[in-house]
Formats: sequence, C-alpha cells, structure tokens
Amino acid sequence: MDGMKTSQLGNYLAKYWPEIEQDLLNCKHQPLPVKRKEIPKPDGGVRLLVIPTVLDRFIQQAIAQILEQVWELFFSMCGQSKIRIHAKSMKRFKDKARELTSHKREKTCGKFT
Repeated sequence: MDGMKTSQLGNYLAKYWPEIEQDLLNCKHQPLPVKRKEIPKPDGGVRLLVIPTVLDRFIQQAIAQILEQVWELFFSMCGQSKIRIHAKSMKRFKDKARELTSHKREKTCGKFT
C-alpha cells in the first residue's frame, strides 16, 4: 500500500501525471499490491475484500468510464430486445471488439501470453 489519501491524489497527479500517462500508454504501469481484509460472514465464513491503492483505483475508474461510453452507445443503438433477437450480431460485435483490442495490445504492448 502506498498510504496515499484520496485528498492527496490531485497534487500527486499534477506532479507525476506525464510519467504515469507514458507508463500506461507503453503498458509499463505496474499496479501496487492491494490491501487485503477479511470480513466475517454471519454464517461463520469470511469474505476477502481487496482494496487497491488510490492511484490504481483512479486508473481503474478512468478505464471503466471510457469502456462504459462505448457499451452505452452500442446498447442505445441496438436496444435490449434487438440484442436478444439478433444474437449473431452481438457475437459479431464481440468478435470485432476482441479483434480490435487484441490488435491494439499487440501494437502498443506486444502480445499478451
């Protein structure tokens, strides 16, 4: 854990964003280890909670917001009922998305194994 508080993130990004951005674009960003916390369940078991660092959570949210825009656009164009009816179209979309993202990874990061 880095010990950073969310209130410190703005200053940290102001100082280090160019380096962080280059690491992300070059696939060199290495998330820091997460904090692990066991939470007791009422039935006697435990649930493992993992807490990423403030910076890693910020990066996760930024990526999620971009992906959400893509998916929202797709779903708004197709509509829920049309997606059920046109399963082949959905499969083609997923295949194309997979193809595009793998091409992007190969181009920017090399092949993932």
